[in-house]
Amino acid sequence: MQFRRGLAACLAAAVVMSSAVFAQRNNQQPQRSKAEQADLVALSSAVDFAAAGQPANDIPITWDRNHFMRAADLTGILAFEATVDKSALSGKDVAVYIRLMDKAQIDKVAELAKMSEKDRAAAAKTAGPVNYPVQALLFTELPADGKLSRRVSVPPGEYELFLAVKDKAKDEKAKPGKVGILRKSIVVPEYDGSLTTSDVIVADKVEEMAQPLPQNKQDDNPYVFGPYRFQPTSSNKFAKTGELNVVFWVYDAAVSPTTGKPDVQVEYNFYTKAADGEKFFNKMMPVVLNAMTLPPDFDYAKTGKQMTQLQSVGLTPFPPGDYRLEIKVTDKTNNKTVTRNVNFNVA
Repeated sequence: MQFRRGLAACLAAAVVMSSAVFAQRNNQQPQRSKAEQADLVALSSAVDFAAAGQPANDIPITWDRNHFMRAADLTGILAFEATVDKSALSGKDVAVYIRLMDKAQIDKVAELAKMSEKDRAAAAKTAGPVNYPVQALLFTELPADGKLSRRVSVPPGEYELFLAVKDKAKDEKAKPGKVGILRKSIVVPEYDGSLTTSDVIVADKVEEMAQPLPQNKQDDNPYVFGPYRFQPTSSNKFAKTGELNVVFWVYDAAVSPTTGKPDVQVEYNFYTKAADGEKFFNKMMPVVLNAMTLPPDFDYAKTGKQMTQLQSVGLTPFPPGDYRLEIKVTDKTNNKTVTRNVNFNVA
């Protein structure tokens, strides 16, 4: 069985999650045109009503996937993809509004929704602007498949995420028009300095781009890391002629007091799944990340205490069926282990 992992070293050198590039400037109010301000008012109001139990469903939106990662400064990052029904829109240009709310904020919005318009205005004037954990307005052109992708900075905790979409207003006099809202509960992990990993991204394909994306395009392309573009799988189902690609980041391994570098082992074990239980199928040679294998100039502090793992596995040797990939990360310096699992099917 041949396992290919040549890209891992390249990606490790190319990618350091940096909040300076990926972080969403939450709650900032940039200079906007009157038309853009009108879009913000329409979408924000629609999300208020959705939080109070009165969602707008004029434009269907489907949540496809999401992954949590961490920036070098310990900021959490949410990467997600959703699909917008383009048939419900007038054109390609859309206004998109993203908001995270905690339970207390949702309760407050529900309370305000019961008031008259006059009382709501008075209450809002007294309370002042609300500082949501995430609040972002952006304008983009939807691709032919209606895929909407984004990467935002998120604090740890439990939230309701609201994703609202409408046709971009042509001018400030345009009517609000149709709005679509998706609501999703999310739990953002806390990166507290203990050994852990990002979510494991499972991809159908990994392609090397001719050149890295400019900084202002990073947030719109959440699955581009350095010079590589990952195409996350929609079903975790693969053909025997295909390959299984997994990428993730190991965070906060301890530094060996003798070498000044981490000492980590990553094991990849495959199990077949059947009605009578699981059976061991095969494994890869463990990946060792330590002073002997890391580059001589590897500076763990500058990476934000993170290391990349990328494995590309050809599936020809896998008989059709269901499988589980067990990823076991062991920090040998302090004898701590983290395990992640990926379920997949080979057709």
